[in-house]
Amino acid sequence: MQRPSLDVMKIRKDFPVLAKAEGKRFAYLDTAASSQTPVQVLEAQDAYYCNYRANVHRGMYGLSERATEHFEAVRRKVADLIRANEDEIVFTRGATEGLNLVARGLSKALGKGDEVVMTLMEHHANLIPWQQFGIERGFAVKAIPITKEYLLDMNAAKALIGPKTKVVAITGASHVLGTVTPVAELAAHARNVGAT
Repeated sequence: MQRPSLDVMKIRKDFPVLAKAEGKRFAYLDTAASSQTPVQVLEAQDAYYCNYRANVHRGMYGLSERATEHFEAVRRKVADLIRANEDEIVFTRGATEGLNLVARGLSKALGKGDEVVMTLMEHHANLIPWQQFGIERGFAVKAIPITKEYLLDMNAAKALIGPKTKVVAITGASHVLGTVTPVAELAAHARNVGAT
């Protein structure tokens, strides 16, 4: 499969901060902490603040109803984009908050003798909540090691994911190493042992 080419000039037009790097090579590598905002989002925010700023799902007046319409239209677009049901879409302020919600919710069903399996490549946003909830609720958190080539050790993964495993919480790609995780293979193995 051929990769689509990146139109660097279009990207710079879409992201105002990157446009300021005229003539310089610039790579922004801190997106997990603070992603840059494309001009399309800035324009949508301006439209909201200038034209229909009101609480969503709360008011029975025109501005609130218009804000709710726009909010729900975005939910439908996201659902279509990722082939999900609208009621499965939960908006959070960022990946860290989203991961915390998932860990909090799933960990409530876990206790002594249960295990959560992760990788040694996890970002703190995924690692720390599981560690904290493991201490609170008594379940173990285990990490799949990486090889000398910075790949996930799949033999170790298959040995770690077993009958006590209740959740496999893994990154799709390491933010430090760039290693791409074989998510489909790990997910299939997790399902085989009844893990989420």
